[in-house]
Amino acid sequence: MAEIPTWYVGDRSPSITETITIDGAAFDLTSSTVAFKMRAVGSSTLKVTASATIVSAPAGTVRYDWAALDVDTAGQYLVWWDVTTGGKVQSVQEALIQFVAHSESTNLYVTLEQLKATSELSGMNFADGDARAACSAASRAIDNACDRRFYPDVDANQIRYYEPVSTRMVALDDLVTLTTFATDWTGTGTYTTLTLNTDFVLEPTNAAADGWPWTRAVPGLFSQSFPYGYPRSVKVTGKFGWASVPSPVSQAATLMAARLMKRAREAPLGTIGFGIDGNVVRVPRLDPDVEALLAPYKRLSV
Repeated sequence: MAEIPTWYVGDRSPSITETITIDGAAFDLTSSTVAFKMRAVGSSTLKVTASATIVSAPAGTVRYDWAALDVDTAGQYLVWWDVTTGGKVQSVQEALIQFVAHSESTNLYVTLEQLKATSELSGMNFADGDARAACSAASRAIDNACDRRFYPDVDANQIRYYEPVSTRMVALDDLVTLTTFATDWTGTGTYTTLTLNTDFVLEPTNAAADGWPWTRAVPGLFSQSFPYGYPRSVKVTGKFGWASVPSPVSQAATLMAARLMKRAREAPLGTIGFGIDGNVVRVPRLDPDVEALLAPYKRLSV
């Protein structure tokens, strides 16, 4: 399949060019004017409608020089040229182009290039739209399946409130960096900061060494209890999530994204082809390999 002409978001070079032809022969534009138009796929609203430059009238070559606002949004677009001759307008057939971001979308467990390498699509971009959607969908599906996310907050100043599940334990969201841990025994919103490894302990004890986050807090050796029964009685400030994506999660995301991309491109009704006996082969409902890879990472309710 032909590759889609691609520009990076923000790049105004190279300009977009075309040779206007009729029945395969260059159309002489000496007595004509040309306009360039562009709309996002799925939209009827024009993002660009502007005069084009005629590079060589006898050769039928035209050029449009991108403006900053033309190239500010990633996505796929349909472009065409309107040729006006003798007061009559003739539109050239629409063509597909795309703008892509310089960097990957954030918080993905499989990148576009990783998926393309797995799918033997390296160096080609005709499927990039489906591949990007598959990477994002697979990553967020894993979050939902595991009831947790495998990427960290941007800083260690995020605040979350908890009610202890008992006087001896506070169940936490995945925590990779602790800034402060404070309790409110009066229900007035006045918190007292506690000292780590004295007033309380984070568990699992060796979580950080094993690449896992902390998921609970228990009282320290000389501390009696947490304020159980009070809503928002524990205030935790820190960085939540995971420090890095575990390899099995990345592998699961790759398998899931490849399956989603294949289904999007080849199996809109859940069919991926026909067997040697002519019977329809359908996409299985659940990938057991993905299930096995994610099983150790599914968060358990306390």
